[in-house]
Amino acid sequence: MISETLARRGTTSLWQHPEQLGDDPGLADVRAAWQMVTEAAAHERDNGRLWLATVAEITAYQRDVMSVTTTLQKAGRGWQIVVRNDSGSELHGVTLTLPGEAISAGDPDGTVQSVSHPTSDSTKLSEPGQFAGPSRQIVLSSLPVGTTTIDVQWAAGQEPLQ
Repeated sequence: MISETLARRGTTSLWQHPEQLGDDPGLADVRAAWQMVTEAAAHERDNGRLWLATVAEITAYQRDVMSVTTTLQKAGRGWQIVVRNDSGSELHGVTLTLPGEAISAGDPDGTVQSVSHPTSDSTKLSEPGQFAGPSRQIVLSSLPVGTTTIDVQWAAGQEPLQ
């Protein structure tokens, strides 16, 4: 379930009936399976690939992210992504998948992080304001309410069609 959720870049819910985690010897297999699930989830969280939160937190975040819009526009010799946050709240960790590989991306507040995949089962974020490209995904460590402009330089052959 965790692997499929990561592959789909989706959301899932992990839960267990509390009474099944008690001392009843007949539930030893259930407890062992649950232990494997929680260890796998913690492993993916520690590798930066999975966010663990309550259902209420995830629902609120998804609602807020639905209030974020983006436009991509040519700006001189480069490009800009204009991100508008109409959620009414500052958001953290908003991920944008780009139409091509970028070699640099940044905003005046230094919140842009690049995403890389050093191994097939890990994800690495650069420090905010320290783009490490090429990258096809960026994360905004902080997205204030209103408009944020991100300057983007594309890798050779990756520039979007106008």
